[in-house]
Amino acid sequence: PMILPAAQKTQCDVADSLSSAKTHGLTVDKQTERLRDMSLRIEDFITCLDGLETMTDDAYWPLPKYRELLFLQ
Repeated sequence: PMILPAAQKTQCDVADSLSSAKTHGLTVDKQTERLRDMSLRIEDFITCLDGLETMTDDAYWPLPKYRELLFLQ
């Protein structure tokens, strides 16, 4: 719950920056490649984390699980 939002916010910031740079005619090929890599890693993280969360005993999982977050107030 802490890692994914941080990564997605960074991804959004980078995407906004690249969009602005492209608007100004700047070449951002390497940065675009980095954003693509970041996006793939986020996708992998989501898939891996969801799977691991359901397989790992609650006693060992160091963070709140999704089902627990639904009921936090």
